[in-house]
Amino acid sequence: MSNTEQKFSAPAVEKMLSIIELLADSGGGYSLNEISRLTNSPVNTVYRICGVLREHGYLEADAKSGFYAIGSKFYKIGKAAERRMTVNNVARPFLERLMRETGESVQLITLGGDKAVICDQVETDEPIRIHVETCSVIYPHCSAAAKCILAFLLPEELDMAVSGGLVRLTENTITDETALRRELCTIRHDMYSVDREEYMRGLRCVGAPVFAADCKCIAGIDVMYPVYRVDSEKEKEFIPLVMRAAQDISAALGFEK
Repeated sequence: MSNTEQKFSAPAVEKMLSIIELLADSGGGYSLNEISRLTNSPVNTVYRICGVLREHGYLEADAKSGFYAIGSKFYKIGKAAERRMTVNNVARPFLERLMRETGESVQLITLGGDKAVICDQVETDEPIRIHVETCSVIYPHCSAAAKCILAFLLPEELDMAVSGGLVRLTENTITDETALRRELCTIRHDMYSVDREEYMRGLRCVGAPVFAADCKCIAGIDVMYPVYRVDSEKEKEFIPLVMRAAQDISAALGFEK
């Protein structure tokens, strides 16, 4: 154990957290003896910790079975964490990291009806850059990040998202709904997407989906770059970086594969 680990070691707290995490994953709860066995803790220790947590409303005990389960107090704490953990707040440091790794501008995009919204962005330090205002509304069918969200919609949600038609913005824009649906299937399989100058001539993007704790795809991120500055080989290097950033944001939001 390092000096830092020794300095901040708190065995009683660690034991309490191991009990809480065990019960959070249990569904129906456990008896004191089962908690003791599963956490490798003395029964007396488990009894004292569970007693204190129960007294403060963090655990509940079934009168008939004696099983301990997570209490209502954690709901209040969870709602407080949920209010703080907006996707913008959580994503920001990962967007900044992705910009440093790629050297290009990065966007966070969400979907609302048949339009996508740029929620946040980190611009490149390059003197020549594509500037898009935060909170701008864009067409989702030709955005790398937004196509990632479309790929994970329920059928009826996707129908609504494309109900306004597939507007052509460049000669590369996908305007055929069957072709778009084929691409969305590929995105679901590959877990990344590409904007091949579909939104703006001379601009390409690589995107990846962001998932929430309930496994719903709630956003997409992408890195955007002018074609003259990034060749196909460099673009391939961007793909795992974008995917890792999206996975890290998802994990920070509570998503588990």
